[in-house]
Amino acid sequence: MAVVREVDIAESLDPRLEQVAEAFRREGRQAISLHRIIANAPGVLEGFHALGDALRYGTEVPDRVRELTILRTAQLTDATYEWVHHVVLAERFGVTQSDIDDLESWATADFDAATKAALQLTDEIAGLGVTAETMEHLANHFSPAQMVALVVCISHYHAVARITQALDIEVEPEYSDAYASASRRDRSASQSATSGKLTKATGGKEL
Repeated sequence: MAVVREVDIAESLDPRLEQVAEAFRREGRQAISLHRIIANAPGVLEGFHALGDALRYGTEVPDRVRELTILRTAQLTDATYEWVHHVVLAERFGVTQSDIDDLESWATADFDAATKAALQLTDEIAGLGVTAETMEHLANHFSPAQMVALVVCISHYHAVARITQALDIEVEPEYSDAYASASRRDRSASQSATSGKLTKATGGKEL
């Protein structure tokens, strides 16, 4: 159970939360538990939502590459909540079931060179050891603006993983159902929405 209460953003009279609620209405989506928990600190949610939108809509990074780096980050950080919310969302951006199946062993999988460069960056950020060679390789496939966006995006989703784990934010039932209906329970490094941990046997939208 989350360690702090969820805030009803839609009913809040705080002007900062009203702005976030209006942004959600424009986007045609509901605030998820992550947002409702962060809403305990309205100014933080305001900035958090703005950064998320910028990473999703304000860069030239290909959507498929972005989502694969987010999913890889979720694998590396054992972040069930992050995985569940992005594994279905990723389909909208061209990520296939084969991509997901291959993600854990991406280096030997059939990803293109640009995607592998982004995934190498993802792995090295997780290990706190990004090399000059990796950045040079990344520069062969992405512009400076895209490189910066990738680094910030991957780092942001490391933060999301830590936020959801530290505050014990549980996967919403409707997202667990969406995951199950997508037939991903047989993935090799699947996730348990009830335990909050990645497991080897069970299975695990938009942040």
